[in-house]
Amino acid sequence: MSQLGGGKRWNASELIEILIYLNNNFGDWYENSYGTCNKAVEATNNSRGANSVYCKVHKMIRAMDDYLTTGKKQSRDIIWKDQLIYDLIKRIHRKTKERKVREENEEAIKRRSLSYRIIEDDTEMQLENINSQMTAGTESTSQLKIEVPQLPFSVDTIDSLRSEQILKTERHARELVALSKESIDARHKEVRELTGKISQHQIELEKMIKEANDKLEKLKDVNSFND
Repeated sequence: MSQLGGGKRWNASELIEILIYLNNNFGDWYENSYGTCNKAVEATNNSRGANSVYCKVHKMIRAMDDYLTTGKKQSRDIIWKDQLIYDLIKRIHRKTKERKVREENEEAIKRRSLSYRIIEDDTEMQLENINSQMTAGTESTSQLKIEVPQLPFSVDTIDSLRSEQILKTERHARELVALSKESIDARHKEVRELTGKISQHQIELEKMIKEANDKLEKLKDVNSFND
């Protein structure tokens, strides 16, 4: 049997009181183990210090973890001699494992969701750039300047002017179409790639959630088997 707190042996009744308190206040225990041990000492009128309780409980949890992992009892602790203490420690161990799995799952989902939002924003930005370029091209065509010679006019001058401006307009239009087509094709390719990434991230996210849930169910099954 373990000896802590100046050589004073632990007895079953005081441990049971402490463990019942920790189980009933598991959320506090998970967030602040030492502080909750101190509250447990006060609530149960235990003569030991919070550090002694903290070390004893963590030692038993580690022993339980080793036992559930290897099937071997690594110590001759009171945990193996009292069924209620065994059950209470096992509950704390199970709750801790489940809480960690859930937190890891939630964190992974948050990271995936953030990545998904970034890709969505990037896609919207690419589409806005395409629209802006097309709008700029339209405005450029409408703002094409026509060079008009000074008076006096002649028929030949007017014909020459008309031919020149027609050629200039056609050339500009061809350049604009070529530029716009190349730009639009490139942007469309980027959008398709980004859309594909979004779909792939969604599939990976769904797979991750399923794997996390399966892992949690297996953990519950293992704990049930060892009961």
